[in-house]
Amino acid sequence: MFRRPLILDEWQQISVLKQNRHLYVGDNVTAHFFTQEGEVEALQLTLNIAYNAMQTSQYWTRELANLINFHLPLVKVGKKALLGWEVGYGELPVFSHPSSGITQFELSYQCTAKAKARSSEAHTSNIYPQQSQNYQPGTKVWHQGTGRYYKCKAWPFSEYCRDISGDFEPGIGALWEMAWEVC
Repeated sequence: MFRRPLILDEWQQISVLKQNRHLYVGDNVTAHFFTQEGEVEALQLTLNIAYNAMQTSQYWTRELANLINFHLPLVKVGKKALLGWEVGYGELPVFSHPSSGITQFELSYQCTAKAKARSSEAHTSNIYPQQSQNYQPGTKVWHQGTGRYYKCKAWPFSEYCRDISGDFEPGIGALWEMAWEVC
């Protein structure tokens, strides 16, 4: 029986892998793939956030893309290149081969990591972004969205702690690690 070879030009973009979500050690992110009939559970891939460097969205999205490219021959993430697929940073297009029938891609999260309870910090009056103009090196803030405490880094990075534009929002903003550290 003759099988038609896969031709790179036939790939179709079905989504974009772009996340600004910060994860924590112990969390999992799962890639789900769908056809017109529904989810194909056999194609689910889960990435476990195993160590601190994997927590940033820039890192774990790249790792997930490499995992997909390695394990799923009819789904690819990144840029088509002469010798395969290149995975960069930022927005990563997700492709499927038309013969796969895959038309949709989604992520789900299992956040098992919990913030450490610190009785001495439980009564803090610093809830991000309240009174941000007063943030200085060493200032500890509670971020309700992530359920964690963050400490403003030493100068000159502390200047970013007062920036509430969103880029430096603790645990969430694309550049948050320049200004804050988890405490």
